[in-house]
Order: sequence, then C-alpha cells, then structure tokens
Amino acid sequence: MNEQSITQTNETAYCKSDLIYTRRGSPASGCHPQTIGAELETSTGSIVPDPVEGVRLVRPRMPRAIEAEEDTADSPEADNPSDQPEVPPLITFAGDRADYRYVIARSGHCRRSVALKYFRGRYSSSDWMQDQDGWLKNASLLASVGQFSFNPIRFLYCSKGGKLCFLPRVCHRCNLDQRVEPLQKMFEGTYAKRPFWCSIVLDNEMDADKAGIWTGPHDDRRALYLPHEGKPDGRFLRFSPIQLDMAARFYGFQFHIVRYLQKAGIIDGWIAVAEPSLSFWPDPNSTFYCWNDIDHAFLPHIHVLVCGYHPFDEKVIRAIYDVLQQFLGNQSYANFWFNPVTSQSGITQWINYCIKPVPLAEWYANAVHRGCSQSDLNLVFDDLALESCSGLMSQIYSPRRGGVLAANSGNAYILNRLPPMLTRKQMAQCKDEKFYLEHEDSFWRTIEKREFRRGGNFRCRTKTRKAALRRISA
Repeated sequence: MNEQSITQTNETAYCKSDLIYTRRGSPASGCHPQTIGAELETSTGSIVPDPVEGVRLVRPRMPRAIEAEEDTADSPEADNPSDQPEVPPLITFAGDRADYRYVIARSGHCRRSVALKYFRGRYSSSDWMQDQDGWLKNASLLASVGQFSFNPIRFLYCSKGGKLCFLPRVCHRCNLDQRVEPLQKMFEGTYAKRPFWCSIVLDNEMDADKAGIWTGPHDDRRALYLPHEGKPDGRFLRFSPIQLDMAARFYGFQFHIVRYLQKAGIIDGWIAVAEPSLSFWPDPNSTFYCWNDIDHAFLPHIHVLVCGYHPFDEKVIRAIYDVLQQFLGNQSYANFWFNPVTSQSGITQWINYCIKPVPLAEWYANAVHRGCSQSDLNLVFDDLALESCSGLMSQIYSPRRGGVLAANSGNAYILNRLPPMLTRKQMAQCKDEKFYLEHEDSFWRTIEKREFRRGGNFRCRTKTRKAALRRISA
C-alpha cells in the first residue's frame, strides 16, 4: 500500500470526534462529573454538559470503518480477527515539526514549503525577528498543520507587500502592531496619575502544597498564605465538552472578580489579559484518547494590571482568594499572586510580557522533553492546541479594560487617546493646508505607524509635512 492510499484510508478511519470522543463515539472517559461555578443536572446517570456560549457542540458521525466494524460485531465472521477491517493509525508528521528543515523536506515543493522558505529568508535577515522567542519554530509548526480552518499561508506571508495577516494570537508582528504598540502609546506618562499600581495573576494550582497567596517578583516570589498543605492534588482541566464549559466559566469568573473590585471602589481602573497554558505528557493509564497514551492539561489564568489610590490590605487579598477558591470547589486549588508596579518602565514591562502570542513552540518542546511519542503528539497537538484551545480563546475578549482605563469612562479616562488612522486617499488630501490642520494628529500618527511597520523609527515631529508626504508617495 503506497503512502497516498494510506493517507486516504486514514482520513476515513478517524475524524475530529477523536478530539472529544472515543472511537466508539461515546464521551471520552477521564472526565470528572464535578464542575465549577454551577451544578450540572443528570437525568439518566450520565453527565449532560452545558454548552459553552457561542459554541455548538455537535456529536459527530462515527467513521465508516468503525461503523462497519460495529455492524459485523454480532455476526459469526466477527470471531475471526482476520475478517475485521484494518484501521491504521492516523499519522501526519513523524518527526520534529518545530524544525523548519524537516518540515520543508517533508512537504516537498508545495505552497506551504515555498511560504516557509520565504519566511525563513526574512527571519534570517531580521535581527528583530530573531529576538522573538520561538517565532521560527511557531512558523514551522503552523506550516505543517493538518487540513482544517487555519490557513498558514496567510501567516507565513505576513507583511509581504505591506499586507499583514491580522492574526495577533500567533503572529509576533501583528501582535506588536495591533496590541502591544497601541497600548504602549496609550500608557505613556500615566504612572504619575495614580499613586498605586499593582500586577495580579489569578489562576488555579494542582499541587496543594504550592497553592495559596504569593508576592514578589516572578523569579523571587515568596508565599504569604498556603492553606492547603498536605491535601491531595487537584484535577486538571481537559478539552472534553464538559470541561471546555468549565474553563470558559472560570475565565468569566476571573474577569468578574476584577470588575467587582472596581465597582466596590477598591481599585480605580484595570486592564486584564487572558492567557492559556497547555501541557502534554505520556500516561499509560490515560483514557482521553483510545489510540495513544498522551494526556494533557489546560490551565486558564489571567494577568491584571490595576491602579488606584490605596494598596491592597490583607483583608482584601484574603477575600479575593476565598472567593476564587469557593468558585473552584473541589476541582483544584486557587492561586493568587500580586506585586506592586513602582515605575513607568514597570508598566511597559508588564505590557511586553503579558501581551504576547500563544507559545506553541514552547508547548511542543515541553511535550517532546517529557517523552511523548512524536507521531502521536503531532496529531494531538493540531487537535488540542490549534483547534480546541483556539476555539475556546476566540470566545474570550482579551485584552479588556475597565474603570479609568476604559475608553468609555469619559472625563475620568487617564490614558492617552490615540487619533484615528487616515486612509491613503485622506493622506493625499493632506496636501491641502486646511485639510491637514483639521487632521494633523491623525496625519502624524499614520506616518509613525507606517514607518513602524517598515521597521524604521521616523521622528515625525522633527520633520516637515512636505518631507512626510514625499515618504508616503515613495
């Protein structure tokens, strides 16, 4: 059987039901009936999952090969193993998908291979691209994805001909252009407008000995309160139907806590970023997939930057922790970290650290380091990291702001309002003196943004309008 016929057989033998269903089409085992935030009603002894808002969970049709196997289960011929239909394992790439050389060699001369070569050429000639952690490995992973909704060509050719891919969740350039740079501009000079700034992380912890309240820098944090020492470990969240709903509820409740602090007058403003974290490891006892032994865990958490006139006292910190633990119930243990931000550069560092693309290469490398079978991992990684995780995070609006940091706060707004960008036609109209004076701020903002996207640092205010227009027409 040649490689092409094997691929065709594989495509009929398995389907996307492997994401959340076993081969027999029943819900994957290993899902705990306990939930967080809401009770689930059971009528026939089986768990009935609440659908995630905006997501339609459809029970997929079983593959034809499996249907044929079940139809012959009661026949006399079924006792003979040789008469059973052969279902070969589904294999995408058997090697290291984070290595661009392997991906190019495996892909041959196709559109993805050509696009990855183009990306590699730009990467090798740009010091800034090389400074971004895992960008080339992310590109290799995305260039070798399976055939589903994500289009890697659009990502690999980002910025070619001045066109961006507008995928800030995976693209470092679009993340910088659409999220990081505007936030840096808006937060310039805002530290002096409030005496108290603090960074917060709300998440959950499986290790009972490490769950609690922490403070201090990330590399030198210290525990203030560890109430669960000696208790059994908590349970991980996985990408099954019921636990997808639990993860979405947890994200929503974390944002609710921050909004309540602002409404209660404890803080004046906040900006929060939802960040996913996904881990893989080999487990012979794993029952999530029936065809491999790879298990996984999803850790939802948010980074928050708050401002106000008074620092948090112990009573407020303990109240936040207790509410978070009450919501989690017996699923896992609450974890709360905070540390004061003491300068304007600290705000900039927070933006640079928290507003970043999904670290696909880091998740993949950690899974390989833990001993996961690479052929199985390559298929599982597409299903979980690029479909389930992306589907969940697409429902969550992030970053989001509130209080005096929200654009709809009126006169209480303390950030810098960015002028709107001008179109190419409007930029040409700026040759007219009257039109230019009416749109002066937008004109120079557009010039700055254009030079920024080119990788330059054009000091607009020191140049004349005539010089700027010449650069636009060039």
